[in-house]
Amino acid sequence: MITVAHPDGYDTEIAGFIARVTTDLRKPVIGVAYVKSDYRRRGLGRQPLEHATNGNREFISVLAQPRSLQLARDRGYRVQLSPFYL
Repeated sequence: MITVAHPDGYDTEIAGFIARVTTDLRKPVIGVAYVKSDYRRRGLGRQPLEHATNGNREFISVLAQPRSLQLARDRGYRVQLSPFYL
């Protein structure tokens, strides 16, 4: 499943997206999250992430940069990196 974020009033402009996998685990599995550079550092990734994880602050990430993991952890998310999950 892919969750797409776009600015209000600009439905054709993709500002970012999150791809996730539905599993029988208790934790959501996020494949990749991306936000365009013009929209970074504005909290845009938070809303699609909360939608993709159903508000669960603990999830598995398949692909993440160390900086992204640290930013998520600094904001209270409990991210487990598991690149070989899929």
